[in-house]
Amino acid sequence: MLANYLKTARRSLLKNKFYTSINTIGLAAGLATCLLIFLYVLDELSYDRYNVKADRIFRVNNEVRFGDNYFDLATAPALMGVTMTKDFPQVEQYTRLRWRGGIQIKKGNENISENRIGRADSTLFDVFSLKMIKGNPKTALAEPRSMVLTKKIALKYFESVDIIGKTLQVNDTTVYKITGVIENIPTQSHFNFDIFTPMREDPDANSDNWLSENWQTYVVLRKASDRAVLEPQLTPFMEKYSAPLLQSVINLKMDDFKKSGGFIRSSLTPLTDIHLRSNKKAEIDGNGNIQFVYIFTGIAILILLIACVNFMNLSTARSSNRAKEVGVRKVLGASISTIIKLITKDFVYILLIAFVIGSTLGFLVINNIVFNFIYVYHADMGIDAFAGTFIILFLACCATAGLKVYRAANANPVKVLKNG
Repeated sequence: MLANYLKTARRSLLKNKFYTSINTIGLAAGLATCLLIFLYVLDELSYDRYNVKADRIFRVNNEVRFGDNYFDLATAPALMGVTMTKDFPQVEQYTRLRWRGGIQIKKGNENISENRIGRADSTLFDVFSLKMIKGNPKTALAEPRSMVLTKKIALKYFESVDIIGKTLQVNDTTVYKITGVIENIPTQSHFNFDIFTPMREDPDANSDNWLSENWQTYVVLRKASDRAVLEPQLTPFMEKYSAPLLQSVINLKMDDFKKSGGFIRSSLTPLTDIHLRSNKKAEIDGNGNIQFVYIFTGIAILILLIACVNFMNLSTARSSNRAKEVGVRKVLGASISTIIKLITKDFVYILLIAFVIGSTLGFLVINNIVFNFIYVYHADMGIDAFAGTFIILFLACCATAGLKVYRAANANPVKVLKNG
């Protein structure tokens, strides 16, 4: 029976080649466009979610106003993280990151520039889910002149990841011992360093200057803790530790500082909000914008609606040619299910063909150099995201087609034959 329906559908569509071509091409183009937009949206929303503790990791921010100067910073004082772990029982762990700057690494007789170098505390691997391939994550960044490489950097300089204990010469003067190799950091991360060196090498890493805010500081809250309870306590905490320095440096008490319009305010940004909802001074890298996600999502939905409505309208226009056939079948006793199968076969063929063309176009565009120049698609998302988006779009089109099928199958046969 199914084979008969499919054979009839193929003959019907081939008989109406113009209708079939227009309907298929229009739907395929709309689906390919929606597929690309939805993959972009999924990519943007996936940032930093690879971290196991993502829902408990927060970055510490500070806003400072002093006279006419205002700074909205994505950074904190050097001692803020460690002090928070002592003063607030809600804080389980902390770590800091700071861009080190470019270095020269010697390979044979050649000095190679590397710019994605970060300083990090030894607690880095307790906070972020950076898989250690070789080495001990507890001690990898504990000692000075140690270095943790990503897999691609290890292969670049040693052609192997089994390199613990080997050394690299940096800036022609300093020798670093390799103490760890980690998997490449996912591209959906708000930081993408290739090399980590110990934070303790930073001469100001333990500075008690609470008015100097140069460190990206992250805290992990305990499972039972609530950000809404902790966050209001941070500003008084910051004022407590910065007040003595304010007094000694500019001879101004905190109360007088606040009366003059100045303030120091601390806040927490959820890790998964950094990429799309943070645009502060001293961000580690350029972030996205949640508004773009909303806009492109709206555009994709609109395109999908237009494609589906166009598909439905063309089908409606053609269905008048088959109205008499449907009416006669119903008069002769055909069941609703039989009529639905009869009408559905055309939709199924067109949908399948359109989706094959649309997904192929989408895949080709994603791998096109021009598209990658405009927007770097992160292949880390893999086939799952592509397939998931494909299924969602397919179901949306099936739902639209289903409305048409239902209306046609339930039409009054007397009226249909009379009007025919």
